[in-house]
Amino acid sequence: MTIYNNLATSTSLLLIGNFYSEVVLILRCSEFTLHSALVLAIYQELIDAATSVISELESIHFKIWSQRRVPLKRIATLQQLHLLLWKTQRDIERNFERSLVMVLLKYFIDISVLPYWAYLNRIYVDNFPMQIWCTTEESGKLLEICIPCWICTRCDHLQRKFRSLFHGISVDRRNEQLNTALLRISAQLGQETCQLRVGGLVKINNEMLGKFLFGVVSYIFICVQFRITYNLKVLEGESEVTAALILLKQNHTI
Repeated sequence: MTIYNNLATSTSLLLIGNFYSEVVLILRCSEFTLHSALVLAIYQELIDAATSVISELESIHFKIWSQRRVPLKRIATLQQLHLLLWKTQRDIERNFERSLVMVLLKYFIDISVLPYWAYLNRIYVDNFPMQIWCTTEESGKLLEICIPCWICTRCDHLQRKFRSLFHGISVDRRNEQLNTALLRISAQLGQETCQLRVGGLVKINNEMLGKFLFGVVSYIFICVQFRITYNLKVLEGESEVTAALILLKQNHTI
């Protein structure tokens, strides 16, 4: 819409289209962040519930089997809850499969271009409000990228912690039924990991954020280097033209 308005309509419609596209991208990214935060909260609740169940198992370690049935039922319930949470994560991943790819590409371009614009503005125009706007936009877009990456990394950490709780207690148990339940939930937690992906391409975590920022910084340096080289060539061309004009003027005078 922005490209069409730029080619075929007035500046006001171009600004409206640009504002609309920015709002859509921000809302989509915010929606994914809220979904990730919900998954993080549920993982925290699961860890608290698992810690409570394990503490209860430890307290009745030497008691009769009838008193262990309640913790065993709770372990099965935790397993079902984790399975539902895993399915919810896959639904979230499918819901944002295409849109999240476009959001990341748009943010990559914006985060790479805004510092370059600020650099050009500083060199040629030195418009301080424009530099403030570029800095504010850059900070906001970086924040929108960093928050979901941190949340997904935290979810992965809590999922590993949740898995380790049952893996550590699934040994040295004499009751076969209890051992089977603990081994079953440990196997499920080992196979179903909390890793949200961008269209099935890359995992959303701090590692992806590091690669993202490295690519942004690389493109900024490349653009600045091209601009410096271009300015040097322009200055060389102007000096050659000036020298030629001076030489032509001297020959004409002679």
